[in-house]
Amino acid sequence: MFGIGAVASTIGYSRFAKPQPSIYKQDTLDLPKFLGNQSKTVVVVGGGLAGLACAYELSQRGFTVTLLERSLQLGGKIASWSIQVGSDDFMMEHGFHGFFPQYYNLKSLVSELAIEANFVDLKYYSVVFRQNTYHPEVFRPSHSAFPGIL
Repeated sequence: MFGIGAVASTIGYSRFAKPQPSIYKQDTLDLPKFLGNQSKTVVVVGGGLAGLACAYELSQRGFTVTLLERSLQLGGKIASWSIQVGSDDFMMEHGFHGFFPQYYNLKSLVSELAIEANFVDLKYYSVVFRQNTYHPEVFRPSHSAFPGIL
């Protein structure tokens, strides 16, 4: 029995049964797009990407939004800020940010706000290690579903 289970699980996890990627479908939940004559106030805690998107969407639907953020700048992990080192000014940030094709909501928001020029489409990017113990890793867009491989 154990052997049969092992063979079945191996076949089920193999490329023969590789799941297909999901296709984006619009939500079917039918909520009112606008409040109408009502007046509602909402507080959004956090001015990162999710908080900003939430505040924007709620304001578009007619809510009065108060956005709370403890940092000096908005953006959370995608924010950047100026620092001075000696007599030079530099922009500091948290590091590389990848927005992958599966981020349908982000892509829709970027398109709606017409800010596509602020995003650079990298056809691939490489991660290079300092020591020679690892080979560089190259990431390219993939239509594989997890745990599929390129």
